[in-house]
Amino acid sequence: MIYIHKIVGIIFSLSYISIILIVLSIIKNIKWLTYTMVCTLVFFSTQFISNKLMHLLEQPEIRKTPDEVSNADAVVVLGGMLGHTKTNSGNTFEWNDPDRFFGGIELIKSKRAKYLVFMGTKLPWTNAKLNDGQILKKYSINFGIHKDSILITDEVESTEAEAKAVNKLFKNKRIKILLVTSAFHMKRAKIIFEKAGFLVETYPVDFRTNDDKTSILAFMPTIGSLAQSEFALRELLGIMIYTLKR
Repeated sequence: MIYIHKIVGIIFSLSYISIILIVLSIIKNIKWLTYTMVCTLVFFSTQFISNKLMHLLEQPEIRKTPDEVSNADAVVVLGGMLGHTKTNSGNTFEWNDPDRFFGGIELIKSKRAKYLVFMGTKLPWTNAKLNDGQILKKYSINFGIHKDSILITDEVESTEAEAKAVNKLFKNKRIKILLVTSAFHMKRAKIIFEKAGFLVETYPVDFRTNDDKTSILAFMPTIGSLAQSEFALRELLGIMIYTLKR
């Protein structure tokens, strides 16, 4: 299923559709379509637009401290923060985004919940022997968290699977959780976990936008800004789909 989701995401991405339409418009000599799609790509390639889209995802969330949230049954940290790379002695992991991990650590150290839950994330194309949850548990113990307070779900590949796996850990009881994930992902994750029966209080981390002043550089097209725009558009589409499914 994860392969289908990834392939569909690529096929319906902004750049993929734009390139196909540009090629067809050149072949068919439809100049207005060529100009339209080129302008569209340039428009979404500016930092100004990509940041506006990302802000739509992140608002109204703001970075919190443990004192600003109430107690819960468990701190649930969603996956997607680790990558894997090759070494001379085999595969090892590297941090893609440690903010989720440290967000969970600061909550459990502040005694906001009894359990710290990590996802057993393991994608089918990785060669890693351990899933992400097993690695994160080891690091949590190094940070002074008692091993009995750390729970790991079954192996998962998506946010929906994460919600089901956490439900399984707590035997489908209606519990309150402090949900830790990137701010851009929080809207969709909250919908999914509430649909699964959890009482959810959010603890967003890894914010991609800030209050910096807009400069002339924000209107210069870049590949990085196009990638962020595509990412944001895909996430906004996911929110819409899951909202309709509620």
